[in-house]
Amino acid sequence: WSAQASVQVPCYVKPSSSSTHDPAHTLFLGVETVAVRAPLLLGNGAVRQSIEFGAVPIGQSALRTLVLRSASALPLRVSAQPLDPTGPFALLNAPPQLLPGGSAELQVRFTPTRQLDALESLVLRAAGCTLVASLGGQGVSPTLRIEPVLADAKADAKKGGEPAPAEPMAEVALGGGRSACVVHVGDAIAGDELTAAVDLVNTSEFPLRYTLRTRGRGHRNRGPLPPFDASPAQATIGTGCRQRLTVRFAPDHASAHFWELVHVALADGDGADGDEYLLLLRGRAWASAGYVLTPALQLTTPDAL
Repeated sequence: WSAQASVQVPCYVKPSSSSTHDPAHTLFLGVETVAVRAPLLLGNGAVRQSIEFGAVPIGQSALRTLVLRSASALPLRVSAQPLDPTGPFALLNAPPQLLPGGSAELQVRFTPTRQLDALESLVLRAAGCTLVASLGGQGVSPTLRIEPVLADAKADAKKGGEPAPAEPMAEVALGGGRSACVVHVGDAIAGDELTAAVDLVNTSEFPLRYTLRTRGRGHRNRGPLPPFDASPAQATIGTGCRQRLTVRFAPDHASAHFWELVHVALADGDGADGDEYLLLLRGRAWASAGYVLTPALQLTTPDAL
């Protein structure tokens, strides 16, 4: 199909010596234009389309499909203007050659690296026709809270009730502006096993994936098994949900210097303020059930933290 239109534009001429125009010198500009159907269309049947990715956690990716439809009786070779290589948007597959009346799908990926709004235009061309897909998305940072699990809260959970609100975790400064939440499992006899638990609470507006990574250790077991074990080592926490993290302490010899620094690494990057989520696991082992604590060791017991 085609549409034709014409319009006359009057151009009024005013002599330099006069303050008004002279109608006798009026010029008329005739403009004629013809609009034809675009040989290539986007999925919405137009040559312009907005593609919204919405809020995407930093470090994760979201995919959207852009549909191309040929309205031509001839094959079309489609080309794409390159996107910003340092930007968050990427075109995953090359534009294909479209057969007459055929269609194809293009995959566009959005991977934010910062907490900000992103906008970019994907420009496609074929047979003199230009298509523009406006890409938009928002990078958001995850937020996580670490809470202790008290004995009363564990009992309530076993009964199917809601755990009581927990007190803030004890923290220790690590230097360099970093700090870690302390999980002191307690005092054990060498060869025995103790457990403690903390809750990882997802306060983000999206599911949160984490992986536990060891950053440092104190004394180690003499055998092949490590003194500390935290599980699950990786999981996905639903929006507004909590994940119970169980810490097992199983020393095979006496020592007051068992510790392990664990990074709760988020698949979406660190917190909104760039903070790392760190856990300092502590425990002491003794050769017998009777032992004496020095004043310095008394300050690091679970009740004193």
